[in-house]
Amino acid sequence: MRNPAPTSRYERIPLLRAGFLQCFFFIATGAGLPFFSLYFKRVLTTDQNVPAYYLIGTVFFIQSTLGILSTPLAGFICDKFRIENRLLMLLSLVVALSAGILAVPGFGYAAVWPLQLRFLLILGGFILNGLFVKPILPLIDTETLNVLHNRFNSALWYGRIRMFGSLGWVIGASLFGLILSHTDRLSHSVIGYGTGFLVLALIASSGFREVITPVRIPWGHLKRDRMFQRFLVFVFFNAIGLLSSFIFTSFFMDDWGAGYLVIGISIGLAAIPEIPIMFFSKRIIESLGNRWMIVTGVLIEVLKLAIFVYIAHSGKTWLFIPVQMLHGVGYSLQLTGEIDLIDRQAHEHMRAIYQSLFHVFMYMAAAVGSLFASFVLKKLGSSWLMGIDGAILLLSAIYFTALVGGHGPFQSPASR
Repeated sequence: MRNPAPTSRYERIPLLRAGFLQCFFFIATGAGLPFFSLYFKRVLTTDQNVPAYYLIGTVFFIQSTLGILSTPLAGFICDKFRIENRLLMLLSLVVALSAGILAVPGFGYAAVWPLQLRFLLILGGFILNGLFVKPILPLIDTETLNVLHNRFNSALWYGRIRMFGSLGWVIGASLFGLILSHTDRLSHSVIGYGTGFLVLALIASSGFREVITPVRIPWGHLKRDRMFQRFLVFVFFNAIGLLSSFIFTSFFMDDWGAGYLVIGISIGLAAIPEIPIMFFSKRIIESLGNRWMIVTGVLIEVLKLAIFVYIAHSGKTWLFIPVQMLHGVGYSLQLTGEIDLIDRQAHEHMRAIYQSLFHVFMYMAAAVGSLFASFVLKKLGSSWLMGIDGAILLLSAIYFTALVGGHGPFQSPASR
């Protein structure tokens, strides 16, 4: 494998673009995603000022479901015509527009509007958001993997690029946790989210190819790939626990008295442990393989949720900050292991399709998990949600070990 340091300016530009795409996507999502459930909790309230739990679950369900439709279509178009940057620019612009719609019910003058009107605005904005935001990360990862294969003939350096996304998440979530703690206006996080996607559209616009060349998609490769098919089942069940617990983390912390600053810092700083793990992910893959990276990551997430429940009942909300860092450790191990597994299984002309299917099964899980979470929150409370999600994650780790397996320490393409 060639030295990872690019030797010319022209080799550095694609790597830098991939890093900026990762960074600004996660700055934008870090500004908004940790606070969406809390924003809806404040905006979607009844006349008695009680959160409309089922409406909150419904908007998350619909948003996730729409990604199931748009993500594979975007992946097919990307692999067929190699136009990921054109797609990224278009999708990012529409996401910025959706953020503007979502922000309207959060302004002071909207407080007197009936719940039905506020819900329709949130629903409309989130429908637009779900259709266009969900394909973005698979396309960014595809662009990253293509750049790495073109430069190094391998995607083992993926973590070195993806760690800029972790840095962006730290910046976005921590910054807007600080802003919200001073302004007490959750709509600011939605505006920050939209602004981040405007910047992302600008970055994507600089990477257009002059010539669009269609390629043939080898569908038979996917039909024969049994490991990847079993892996997608794991992704679905694992993501029910992982995403429903993460989406409602701020909701859970708010229930137990944590302020915006603690919520923002705990979720933002959680990405700090991701940076060294991403940086050294090549060595970890070469030593452990993606099998034990994924299983270890899931088990660390289970431990984090168990400690969360204990902290909630102890009243020491500041402990959420260090314990949430376990999420960064677990998630980065799991994600880099999953990306390595997907890259080893995917045909070179199906990278976007494989990435899209990976995310589609997560979006299906997020849709199911949103309704599941709203039911648990209504009937049992947020502590029960964290505990049940931990049990789901544990079962998914057992399934992966028994039926998926993954790969051991890395083998060069020539030896496979």
